[in-house]
Amino acid sequence: MIRGSSSRSRANSRSRSSDRGRGRRGGARTGSRSRTGSRTALIAGAVLTAIPIAVALLGPLLAPHNPDATLGRPLAGPGSVGLLGTDQLGRDVLSRVLYGGRTTLGIALVAALGAELMGVAGGIAVAASGRLARALTGYLSRVLLAIPGILLLSVLVAGFGHSSLVMMVGAALALTPPLVPLIATRTQTLIAEPFVESAVLSGSTLPRLARRELLPNLAPIIAADFVVRLLTSVFLICAAGFIGLGPAPPTPEWGLMIADAEATMQQQPWPIIAPALLLACLAAGLMLLSHAFIAYRTGASGSTASRPGSSVQDPRRAGGQLSEEALEQAATDPLRPEQVLR
Repeated sequence: MIRGSSSRSRANSRSRSSDRGRGRRGGARTGSRSRTGSRTALIAGAVLTAIPIAVALLGPLLAPHNPDATLGRPLAGPGSVGLLGTDQLGRDVLSRVLYGGRTTLGIALVAALGAELMGVAGGIAVAASGRLARALTGYLSRVLLAIPGILLLSVLVAGFGHSSLVMMVGAALALTPPLVPLIATRTQTLIAEPFVESAVLSGSTLPRLARRELLPNLAPIIAADFVVRLLTSVFLICAAGFIGLGPAPPTPEWGLMIADAEATMQQQPWPIIAPALLLACLAAGLMLLSHAFIAYRTGASGSTASRPGSSVQDPRRAGGQLSEEALEQAATDPLRPEQVLR
């Protein structure tokens, strides 16, 4: 009777172990599909992002004409004067598109970098300060988040005039407030970690602690956030140019080009279509890159957490009583049950 029950329990444990094996194989296949999808998103995002960046970098070298020169009759169709025709003032559309990328993306890139620097420095400083400073910073961030970025740009342009520097500073100030609480929250979590406490006890100053311990662990968050900040900065600069807050005419800039060609879109649509397509490529590419990066980091952390030999205690040896899963593992383990219970 006992022998029959033990044989049935061994059969049941083998069945459960085979089910777990199939589950592990299914999880491996799912993880493989996830890695393939993230790799595809990474390649597609890199290709889409490279198109407008290449236009911004190489455009002035490839432009066939001066972007401000009048070449022929206004609103000429594609092929009559240039590859994309002329705008409402008779200027070559292709040349203005190629020159405009450097203005738009250059301002947006500097603004996004400035926002990341201020946000990361401010977040680390807030996390290392007292509770009162953290509370005041939180309230100030909420107040600044309530102010639209385009409104802040309009105030700066009204006070300091139209210039690329004003656009960079205004966009950076508008993009910084959401980042400070994010970095501060993550930094507070890191400060409570044993390796950071050990560095503090060894006498590390805040700059050294940030450089050696905090920034390497904040790098994934900073990289993913920078992609979003850059995209937001591009849209903010283009929106400012569209409503007349950007660089003054006749500066070639994608948002300003779309605003100037709005009234004549029926006669000549290419001054709007060309910059809009490049902006769409940039937006889609940056979002794909952001999703691929987040998926890669999530998969890497998940594989590390489930790696055998980690610091998680063996449930079969954790205490005097064994759970059902531990009993199943003991039945299929090369060790005999009496060795596990020892």
